[in-house]
Amino acid sequence: MKTITIYGSCVSREPFNQKILKNSNIKIDNYFQRNNIISLFTPKLSIDESLIFGTSNFVKRMTYYDLNKKTVEIIKNKHSDFIIIDFTELRFGIINVEFENIKTKMTNSDSSKKTLENLKSFPEYKNLKLTYDEVPYWYSYNTLNGYIDKFVEFIISLYKPENIILVETLNCIQYINDNNLFNEFDNIENLVKENYIMKQVSDLFYEKLDKKCYRIQIPYDVTANKNHWLGFSPLHYEDSCYEYIANCFCKIIMENATQNDIDKLYEQYYDKLKIEKRKVKIRTSIANQNKKL
Repeated sequence: MKTITIYGSCVSREPFNQKILKNSNIKIDNYFQRNNIISLFTPKLSIDESLIFGTSNFVKRMTYYDLNKKTVEIIKNKHSDFIIIDFTELRFGIINVEFENIKTKMTNSDSSKKTLENLKSFPEYKNLKLTYDEVPYWYSYNTLNGYIDKFVEFIISLYKPENIILVETLNCIQYINDNNLFNEFDNIENLVKENYIMKQVSDLFYEKLDKKCYRIQIPYDVTANKNHWLGFSPLHYEDSCYEYIANCFCKIIMENATQNDIDKLYEQYYDKLKIEKRKVKIRTSIANQNKKL
């Protein structure tokens, strides 16, 4: 049995619902999301769990970890065989928090924002001050570089590079609508900015590990799944993409694959990842011909 920790997002978690991983001897020790790397190593607020807002118990727990800075502590104390990392949660931006003698940063997720805003209604938190990054998708290179340095230092103190798996996530720009035609998301400008940040941080992380960790790439033109069971989102991919990532995980964790093996798998799956697109193009062509008749 091999164990893993996931620090990232649903992009890295969802492949474990694929058959190849469900039937494997791989166990997920911990899964962390909604914890931006910029908030990880800042002071905690010590917020009671009963005051946390969230749409589910899992979201409440992740928000509790972020506000109380539990993520680093848990990763340190519960060591897995492998750690899977993606930097998707940079999309949330940051909430700057001042309370009494504490200055800290929190992930600007909807649950963290609602929790912190609600705290201000309690007398004991009347001095709580919150400010939000004006442009949550953009950080200076120096800011990113400094936080990545801290993160890399922390991770390599616990894991060898060969036990670290980096998933280079990105937002989809397009999805297939109910008429089987391509549609673009409304907020493309923000999605592109988020993709730039995620790519920049992934590249920094990979370089700082001397390119010795595993790296899984996702095709830049993969499409989103409008009917994904977790909901409609630029980060919820077509099933073939999760199948590809699941195969990468299995080869790395169970078969000791090389990075070259993973790169070849990317090439093999690239056409398969476009199957949905080819089908749509055919249907679109037929639909356009029918309109002319």
